[in-house]
Amino acid sequence: RELYVRVFREMAETVAAIQPADGLWRSNLLESRTSIPGETSGTALFCYALTWGMRTGVLERDHYRPVVERAWAGLYGLVNDDGRLGWVQKPGASPHATKERNWAVYGTGAFLLAGSELLMLGGK
Repeated sequence: RELYVRVFREMAETVAAIQPADGLWRSNLLESRTSIPGETSGTALFCYALTWGMRTGVLERDHYRPVVERAWAGLYGLVNDDGRLGWVQKPGASPHATKERNWAVYGTGAFLLAGSELLMLGGK
């Protein structure tokens, strides 16, 4: 367990350090320009993992709470009027920019996982 916790903490710190200001990670994690749209399925999974880490005491809340809040705000802002979360990377696709019309059930599932962890953490 210690190995996995150490690796999780290292990955969490790296992911947090490269989060763009709008809260949405890009398909290419090394791309931080906000002129390129964020990708929602990866962002939702990062949001879920970081929130789980805080809730279980593996990650420090004070450090990761702002990262999670930016990610959730970015995700929530991309749910369209029909309730669909767009900007999802296509399966097996290389890291290219996504589009609003790109959606998939795994993107929605990741969004719901992140939201459920936030609720359990006591988020809004």
